Amino acid sequence: MVRFVFWNLNRRGLARSVAYLARQENADVVILAESGLATAELQWELNAESPDYQFAPGNCAHLVFFTRFHYRLMRARMESHRVSIRCLELPGRQTILIGRVAHPFRANSKLGVPHPSRPLLARGWAQRCDQHHGTTRNPSPILPSCLGA
Repeated sequence: MVRFVFWNLNRRGLARSVAYLARQENADVVILAESGLATAELQWELNAESPDYQFAPGNCAHLVFFTRFHYRLMRARMESHRVSIRCLELPGRQTILIGRVAHPFRANSKLGVPHPSRPLLARGWAQRCDQHHGTTRNPSPILPSCLGA
């Protein structure tokens, strides 16, 4: 079973904490929102004990992906400023469709009230997942976004 870790860092320098969590949870894929750290620094910390993680490049400015699998096995299907939909295609396994929305951090909203655009973003994200879900060879599970993150 593929293991995932997601963390919205809210631009805090927590590279060592991310690496510790990834090792503790034996994560195969690490997804970070609003990291605020250089990709090289995160990769350095993730690989401090052993060279397990590769950076999986993409075009979503608010999300960073690292994987224990070869980075080319995690292909971007659709990416925008705050949305990333990727396929993880592992040999001999069912393709996994990974969807992630990086919403603005709740503390940045007045009184912690969710931004009014969140339901619209969520609906748009769901529609995009539906569109891209049908393009894979086999039906793929979708990892939903944590809309409150």
